[in-house]
Amino acid sequence: MIYAALFYLIAGLTILCALGVALSQNVVYAAFALMG
Repeated sequence: MIYAALFYLIAGLTILCALGVALSQNVVYAAFALMG
């Protein structure tokens, strides 16, 4: 149970970072989004 919650938490964080890269207008902000 805890492993599933941890998996979905990390997956959500990854998707948010990917959206930050895709929607960023600035290259520097995209680089920071890639770092998480």
